Amino acid sequence: MTNTAAEEELQTRIRDRAYRIWVEEGQPDGRYLEHWLRAKREVEEEGKIVNGTEELKQYVIIGTFAPDGPEGCSGPPVLRHDATSIGDVLGGPFELELTRQHEHATPWGTIQHFQFSLFRHVG
Repeated sequence: MTNTAAEEELQTRIRDRAYRIWVEEGQPDGRYLEHWLRAKREVEEEGKIVNGTEELKQYVIIGTFAPDGPEGCSGPPVLRHDATSIGDVLGGPFELELTRQHEHATPWGTIQHFQFSLFRHVG
């Protein structure tokens, strides 16, 4: 692959990632640069891991009902958490890397709040 082809592929990957970020965040106006820079950083980090320039790290992703999420699910009560309380439950040598809130629209038109946290093993 020529440099030009590699550069085009990199730009395509960044553009596609930035678009996915924009969609995931509800297609907000005026945040193009933020999404582009985040996508660029993520794609470059993936390249470091793939090319062996960064040691592999161990991660865990945990999704839960958010503190303002539903109190029950199909009847039974649920536990609701934020990133800090999940970190407390997880314990051990993990550090929070990223947390995201998500609004889920049910088939009945109700919005339910979830949160997802990415922790990195540091031990």
